[in-house]
Amino acid sequence: IGEKRIGIALTDSDKELSIPHSIIKNDRYFQKKFNQILDDEAIEKIIIGMPYTLKKEIGEQGKKVIDFVKDKITIKTI
Repeated sequence: IGEKRIGIALTDSDKELSIPHSIIKNDRYFQKKFNQILDDEAIEKIIIGMPYTLKKEIGEQGKKVIDFVKDKITIKTI
């Protein structure tokens, strides 16, 4: 998860390969754009990469990812 942009990838129908989908600006419109992708693509699962330090600990960027998920990733349920 970047401070300026976030890359989105989707899997193929066999769920074996990741395919680049889009890059979304990490701004006040992120949630709306992200939800649109969820609606358009019938997303079943979200996987977010967690960066670790060389000591296999959660560093500064990892903390930013955790905060981002808590603050910006909201999933509507049916």
